[in-house]
Amino acid sequence: MNSNSVFRCKMCGQCCQVQGGIVTGRLEQERIAAFFNLSVSQFTRKYLEIRNHKHCIKTRQDDYCIFFDPEQGCVIHPVKPDVCVAWPFFRGNLLDEYSFELAKDYCPGLDQEARHGDFVAQGIHYLRQSGLISDQKTGQSNALIVEDLEAWK
Repeated sequence: MNSNSVFRCKMCGQCCQVQGGIVTGRLEQERIAAFFNLSVSQFTRKYLEIRNHKHCIKTRQDDYCIFFDPEQGCVIHPVKPDVCVAWPFFRGNLLDEYSFELAKDYCPGLDQEARHGDFVAQGIHYLRQSGLISDQKTGQSNALIVEDLEAWK
């Protein structure tokens, strides 16, 4: 994002602590499996679990993603799932100002002075520009379904 951005990642790992796991679609699974030189089925068996009928990356006992290393950060950073690339521009944060305020408390990369309207406009632009908007048919996270939010920007 540019210098007027409402978000600048601090690489702190806060967003890697995810109780529900990180939802992955087929293309993401293929991308990460190739990174590990595994077949998709090998990758799926080793690193994914089914939650709410979706493939999610497993989490450790402390609820951190299994690919988060406190020393290195994300060990799959070059091929990380779309929902990770999209953070903090998730549907809930875009739709609900209260969720956005909670995200500001949680994530040190969010500009504490940012207004929700600016966040929404920049978020939808970023998601569209990055090709991260989901249409629910891909098996991706519901957090990336934002087409109906166009009226908000």
